[in-house]
Amino acid sequence: MAPYRTAITRSVLAFYLLSLLWRGYSHLLPGQLQQPVLSKLHYDLSFWAVRMSGIDGWLVQHTWAGSLFGWILITLCVLSMIFIRRRGYIIPFSMGFFLLAVVYNMYLCHSAHYLGGMVVLSVAFWPRRDEHFELLWDGMRYYACWVYGTAFLWKVAIGSMFQWEAGTLTFKANLAEYLLHNPNNTLAHIYYFFLQHQWLLNVGHKVVYLAEGAFLIGFFTRKYDTLLIVMAFFIFISIYLFSDVFFAELLVIIFPLIPAKGWQKLSGMIPFINRAAAPAHQP
Repeated sequence: MAPYRTAITRSVLAFYLLSLLWRGYSHLLPGQLQQPVLSKLHYDLSFWAVRMSGIDGWLVQHTWAGSLFGWILITLCVLSMIFIRRRGYIIPFSMGFFLLAVVYNMYLCHSAHYLGGMVVLSVAFWPRRDEHFELLWDGMRYYACWVYGTAFLWKVAIGSMFQWEAGTLTFKANLAEYLLHNPNNTLAHIYYFFLQHQWLLNVGHKVVYLAEGAFLIGFFTRKYDTLLIVMAFFIFISIYLFSDVFFAELLVIIFPLIPAKGWQKLSGMIPFINRAAAPAHQP
């Protein structure tokens, strides 16, 4: 993948940039939260480390500090896309995004694991040497297989894989409020159809589990990587429509599954995306 490092870096960081801009548009950045900001309890160790440092307080309780942090993060993302080998940009960006993920979990949505993929994947762009980048990028492919594969194994271990009505119960728990507020639109009528034929929900629920389990194949062969990308989108769309869970940002971990031929085609379609912008020796 080393010949396409520039294309990979710019494509992935463009995903990060879109995420940050979407969060800004949705008023989800630290400086945009309504006051007073209420935190949540039951932190894990990384949350407590940030909490004890007091950094989170500055970001969410001082609008100017949170706004400055957001703009710095966006600027570092753009600079990292342009100067892909300057670690003085990408490393602070990764650390800043980690802080953003922690603050989001502390004040908005406790244990929103889908941001973890973006935190981890950004580390792949830290190395200066291409061979080190290639090793890390390959490791990120196994990370993607681990995220989805262990999600399947966990459901098997706790027994939900074998609970026939899990699909119906999940659907009712997560979509009841939507149906209450939108009883007559087109999507609501589609949902009524599934409620009248609940076996479809239960079968579909198991199919999504099996799609997660398919990622275990990725530990043994790359032959089906394209299929795994399709499975990732299938899982995302299914869970969004039938569980009301939107975790588009976790899809960033499918980038390492794209084969070299895919990056070659992308570089041919968009030539500037793989054009070098900074020599390798720069810090």
